[in-house]
Amino acid sequence: MFSSRLLDTVRKNGDVGFTLLGGEPLDQAPAVVHFIKEVQSMDFDVVLYTGYELHELSSAQKQCVNMSDIVIHGRYVHELRSENLLWRGSTNQEILIQNEKYSGIALTEKRQMEIHLNDLGQLKVIGYPTDELLRSITSRNGMMSSLKSKVNGNEI
Repeated sequence: MFSSRLLDTVRKNGDVGFTLLGGEPLDQAPAVVHFIKEVQSMDFDVVLYTGYELHELSSAQKQCVNMSDIVIHGRYVHELRSENLLWRGSTNQEILIQNEKYSGIALTEKRQMEIHLNDLGQLKVIGYPTDELLRSITSRNGMMSSLKSKVNGNEI
């Protein structure tokens, strides 16, 4: 059983599901099957990222994929990288919609980002902001420690 405190926090935040990624979730397939069953029994959805191709999966790994609501699969290939893909990093990766609830979702390819402002006024940018947006943020607010990158070859 998962921490009721964690699940209460997730519900209070308005979250509707869990995303499994990082490392390789399917390398722990039996535990992932258990996790998916548990959270789905509490009406949470599951999005699963895996670097595996579907033909490479063991039976336990296939079970994880089949149980997940949305699956993004395929290895990240740097030469195929694109900042304009929905939920993926490279063009060889595929999105599988496994739950009818999401069958009408618009899978429009576009550059995506989130901007978060915390209670202290600190800004956090996640995703693929445009160079223009980064310049605008830094010109108005100064350099943010999370933006230690280069824009058009110049330090911002």
